[in-house]
Amino acid sequence: MAVQLREIRDAFMSYQTDKGFVHGYDQMYKAVFDVIGDPESLLEVGFLKGYSAAAWKHLFPEARLMFIDKKEKPNDVIDAARDLPFAVQDSARSVVAEVVGSGYDIIIDDGDHRPDFQWQTFLNLLIVTGK
Repeated sequence: MAVQLREIRDAFMSYQTDKGFVHGYDQMYKAVFDVIGDPESLLEVGFLKGYSAAAWKHLFPEARLMFIDKKEKPNDVIDAARDLPFAVQDSARSVVAEVVGSGYDIIIDDGDHRPDFQWQTFLNLLIVTGK
């Protein structure tokens, strides 16, 4: 059974990520999880202070998680995300697939919000999906 919308909203609120209460992505994620089920592996591009990383860990505690950002993990990262797998990597560079590994059920791009970078990230990471 896929994660429920209330669970997604609660995790987003608990870890103060803007994915739910600001952007409303909770409903979109729910629709995706209804199709693919709860992911066994998840890669997220963009880390900031780890708010959404902590929410994903809360929602999918058994999943293989990986997070990348083109900047170092900040010193003021939230405690719940401090020990999560992280790599400094620019997803728009072709070497990113070598760094993150492969077999991801879902990749979430919340990194650079420029369309040209998003397109390059898509092309670079398409090969690491498990589907």
